Amino acid sequence: MKLAKVITSRDNPFFKRTAGLARSAHQRKIAGLTLLDGVHLVETYLPLGQPESLIVSETGCNNPEIKRLIAEVAGGAGSTGAKAAITVLSDALFHDISSVQTPTGIMASIPIPSPGSVRARRYNDDEEFWVLLEAIQDPGNFGSILRSAAAAGASSVYLSHGCADPWSPKTLRAAMGAHFFLPIYERSNLAEVARIFKGKMLHIL
Repeated sequence: MKLAKVITSRDNPFFKRTAGLARSAHQRKIAGLTLLDGVHLVETYLPLGQPESLIVSETGCNNPEIKRLIAEVAGGAGSTGAKAAITVLSDALFHDISSVQTPTGIMASIPIPSPGSVRARRYNDDEEFWVLLEAIQDPGNFGSILRSAAAAGASSVYLSHGCADPWSPKTLRAAMGAHFFLPIYERSNLAEVARIFKGKMLHIL
């Protein structure tokens, strides 16, 4: 499959938009998009939805795993069957955007899901299990907590006003796909949430 011409200029509008998604919570909120960085996250997301766009490094185009993902996206993989745009960046530009020192060579921009559109992996449908997080700022810790919550079968996660952006690329990487199975409610009044909750609750400080 022949891909588009490699983007090499930092003045390119697509590069500027993607860099904004990588670096700015405000830009992510305006666009309603975030970035998945790495083979694992893209692979985990594809059965659930089609990316808005797939971004591949020049070197990444030769990676067998990435080639397979490109073919899936080009063929309309995902729940909608629609085809996403596939864009190739020079290795230097890709490295500028990636949140890791040694990028795998693939990213995807995806719509940030609303809490109501996410189906939790619940282990007991008769009980609610909520996680309340207050002022979690470190992306690595944030993602690890979300990953543990998903593994434990949490049905909802509520974030206080002081929490960092859960949809930052670093938090997404640390959570390893947990976001796709957790309804996440941002800027929540935790005291009010705790007051109305009737089931089991894990409150992580």
